[in-house]
Amino acid sequence: MIKAKTSLGAYWRELKARTIVPWRLGRDFHRTYRVEPLPGARARRRLVDKAVRECGLGERYSVGPWLNEVLYNFTRIARPDVIVETGVHYGISSAYWLMALEANQKGTLYSIDLPCLTPEGQVNADGVRDLSYVTGVDQTGVVVKRMGLTARWKLLLGDARTLLPGLLADLGRVGFFYHDSDHSYEHQSWEYRTAWPYIAAGGWLMSDDVQWTPAFTEFSQGVGQAPKTWLNQLGVLQKGTLVPSLRSA
Repeated sequence: MIKAKTSLGAYWRELKARTIVPWRLGRDFHRTYRVEPLPGARARRRLVDKAVRECGLGERYSVGPWLNEVLYNFTRIARPDVIVETGVHYGISSAYWLMALEANQKGTLYSIDLPCLTPEGQVNADGVRDLSYVTGVDQTGVVVKRMGLTARWKLLLGDARTLLPGLLADLGRVGFFYHDSDHSYEHQSWEYRTAWPYIAAGGWLMSDDVQWTPAFTEFSQGVGQAPKTWLNQLGVLQKGTLVPSLRSA
């Protein structure tokens, strides 16, 4: 895992060594979409850190800052019209999605969250305790609100089991789907199965904490797609091929 204080140069060495797509193919992505790799990473980190402090959250990141940069980079490159995520917490990852959409000047993020309000967290169906919680429903996505990034954001509060199928049906097609809610094997599998038919050709299914269960690997095998992982935590699965040159690479 890259530590928060790792230098940008060290991060680039890590990126080249362990990138989601092989480095040469990553360069093809950047050339095709005319997006510089991870522009302004430090500035974005400072903006988010400032919002986190102003919200009184300390350093409670839902996803590490470098993984959030991966989300930002993918969004800037692929320029999706629609992103759907499950699991919001304080909205730090959501803020990175939304900063990318603002930079693209297109796209909407739909976020589904069922807030946990108890400091003890909750135990999932696999018997694993998730300690993520908020002190009040209004704290869900508070970083997004503090940063003024709500113009391209739709927040839906409730159980993904209830809300996700209807949202996907209404949207028809999504560019990205991102799982970061209940990380039990059964729920991860259900979300992947539910979202996959709605992901557009060339779109992406992403999942945080894929190391918790074998659900992501098994789903990837089931749909015949090769998954990639980032730091053994973020799983990425592309539906078809986004960049034509990658087919023969």
